[in-house]
Amino acid sequence: VLRLSHDNTKTTCRVGLSDRTGVKRNLYGNMVHVSGTPERYQLSFTFGGLLIPETRAIAASFRAHDEDWKQVTTAVLDNNLLSKTRTASSRRYFREIRYRLELAYPWELDVIAGTGRNTSPADGSVAAAATPLAGASPAPSDADVPVVLFALFTRYYRLVGDFMTEVVRPRLYSGLPTIDPAMFRTFMGDQSRGHPELTGIADSTAEKLTSVALRTLAEAGI
Repeated sequence: VLRLSHDNTKTTCRVGLSDRTGVKRNLYGNMVHVSGTPERYQLSFTFGGLLIPETRAIAASFRAHDEDWKQVTTAVLDNNLLSKTRTASSRRYFREIRYRLELAYPWELDVIAGTGRNTSPADGSVAAAATPLAGASPAPSDADVPVVLFALFTRYYRLVGDFMTEVVRPRLYSGLPTIDPAMFRTFMGDQSRGHPELTGIADSTAEKLTSVALRTLAEAGI
């Protein structure tokens, strides 16, 4: 059990991480780095968090449009699928979510999009529920979505993934479940020696990165 301590509040989470690698296969079978390049951290998670409803909408649209990102882009922006007041905001959210989804395994995309379960796709129609095979594992539920999205988050934003691996997991193994914002800020400072992209960020940006990173753990409920 992991407690996130922030502004005198505590959120209880369960966290289990496997060893991470610098590259993986994306939906198209290509080997890709988890964060653009192996050297630099991607720091564009200063807004949102896991973006659960937005990511589910885009994943469902991706499947509905035969996994054609060009069609998905048109559907998202022309129909304001993300319900943003400004086109620029829709483009920003769509870009970040697409980058995350491109690192998903097919089964993860199934969970996010609700493939094969009773869900409501982006067009409002009701999908038919799949009939489980005898002896098969239970179908994923909506409760699994935040956990999968958190996995994608740590995979793409390697700073958070490394924090989980190098700070959170050892503390859990040592029976020290409390995590507070100072630990993430200290971790960023330590990582700046090998990641110059962390040295020039403003204090306000560092605070935002810390806030969003810890919020995603709470959102995942893991």
